[in-house]
Amino acid sequence: YDESVMYLHREEGVPSVVLKEVVGKTAPAHCTTLGKVLLAAKVPAARAEILEGMSLARFTPRTICDPSQFAELLREVRRRGYAVENEEFHLGSLCVAAPIRDYQGTVIAAVSLSTPVSTTQTRSIRQLAGIICRAGETISERMGHIQRSEP
Repeated sequence: YDESVMYLHREEGVPSVVLKEVVGKTAPAHCTTLGKVLLAAKVPAARAEILEGMSLARFTPRTICDPSQFAELLREVRRRGYAVENEEFHLGSLCVAAPIRDYQGTVIAAVSLSTPVSTTQTRSIRQLAGIICRAGETISERMGHIQRSEP
């Protein structure tokens, strides 16, 4: 359950990114942005327990397989509010994801954007993150979440 994510919906973009995952299929949480967002949202004790039992299998030469490096990455995801996956699951693909929150502010899902790595020649990862973070906020608002301003 905590070691994998399930894809519930997919929209085809242009240019299309052909990935193996399809609606209803699962993928490993540690090398997908959706998984990173969901794991980062866990309280520290629950996150540590999950990581302790997790298999960090290698899918590409860029997959993060070191537990301490992965734990640090999750802290960074939590801090900045989005996750990035750069050829960790599929060579040639870059993915950015943001959380979806319910009316209580609990992260219940994530939304992601996948694109060919070559896209970063015309758009920065920060621009892609801005797009997906806005999408996550919009979906969260529709779920009843109210964005609170930091003082």
